[in-house]
Amino acid sequence: MPRKPLTTQEIEDQLDEYLDAVLSTRRNARGLAQRLARATRQQQDFVLRWVGIITKTNAELAYQFASRAPEALQIMDREGTEQWLIHAVDVYDKFGLYPAITTLNEFEHYAREVWASARGVAFDDVAGVLQLVVQGLGGRALRLESNEDAYTDTTSLFLPPRLTVFDKHSDNSRLYKAITAHLWAQTWYGTFREHSDTGTDRVRDGAGWMSVTKAVSRFDDPARAVRVFHALETIRLDACIHRDLVGLHRDMAQLQRKVGSIAYPRTWRTAIKVLQRPNAMVRDSYEYLPQLYAGDLPEPLCYQGNLFPEKVEKAISERIARERNAFGNALARIAKEWRGAQTDDDQQEGAESSLEQIKLTRITDPDRPDIATFEFDLDGQLVTPTADARALMGSIVQDFGDIPPDYLVAAGDANYARKRPCRCVEG
Repeated sequence: MPRKPLTTQEIEDQLDEYLDAVLSTRRNARGLAQRLARATRQQQDFVLRWVGIITKTNAELAYQFASRAPEALQIMDREGTEQWLIHAVDVYDKFGLYPAITTLNEFEHYAREVWASARGVAFDDVAGVLQLVVQGLGGRALRLESNEDAYTDTTSLFLPPRLTVFDKHSDNSRLYKAITAHLWAQTWYGTFREHSDTGTDRVRDGAGWMSVTKAVSRFDDPARAVRVFHALETIRLDACIHRDLVGLHRDMAQLQRKVGSIAYPRTWRTAIKVLQRPNAMVRDSYEYLPQLYAGDLPEPLCYQGNLFPEKVEKAISERIARERNAFGNALARIAKEWRGAQTDDDQQEGAESSLEQIKLTRITDPDRPDIATFEFDLDGQLVTPTADARALMGSIVQDFGDIPPDYLVAAGDANYARKRPCRCVEG
């Protein structure tokens, strides 16, 4: 049978004994006893036991604990309250009385931190698993880094240092995976792929190329235009993930439902239908951007992150220069292998004529137009690129949708390399 709670007088008598050194006619234990009398007997015994223990260290610290403990026990269990008290005593040992009292006064903040720690997930704890997820999804090798903002610059995926969105630890772990997948999708499905005003995003021909920065600069409020574009692309990318990665999409949708249902303004209905089609491309998001710019905006999804076009385009610019040079070197190596080890002028001249027949053949899966493989055709002989060359071409395709014609020139010091570019044909 549970023991009866102590009365106010019984509690006051014990507190008078423990706290005698810091009590006076102007400061008595009556108020402390009245608050503690409303607690359960277990809570009363817990507080009084600890008051007796702390008094041996510092009576003022014990008094401050007794004054805050009843409230602390309303928002923390006894284990949490005990950890809060031990933390305060540790602060007292290291920094003195007043910092320790401050710690006791801030028990609500401490409770929030403990709660967040119990349910939250740290980036460092899941980074290894997330890196494997990215590798499994495919595409360009992407680094994972911690940042207060979740976004990608197409070279790295930046994820929050800690997630505490959901009450369950497992849901916050799943949210890390969802954010990672969405940012990966931006790089894989061409969110930042420039496209031509002539209607193609597959051949870089020098026409009026559209980028996110260029598109949003046409509006009075570029930041708002970025948000609209981001929302449009999120619709398209979700549809892509739904088609290609059903299980992952299911997890992402479940997490969003825990936060709230997805609600789009009525004016977005047509755009949603178009962006969810299998053949939808980033150009479709650009097309609807002016139409939806001034109207209502949907709430961001829980895994959506942020969009920073300037950071993206800086990273792309650096990568384009690096990969164009690397691709030229790859072509030069293929040409060298084709020539063999011949070095005299006559043999070199013969090799020049044969190099006119080098073609790069793109092999496309009709069901997955976003994925392409390539073969080199050297005078009728098919040559499969090395793993490094395939990875390089895959990265280039992610940026442009294809291998641009001006890339199909071998690097090196041979004159023919600058005169006779390869040709790219559909396979």
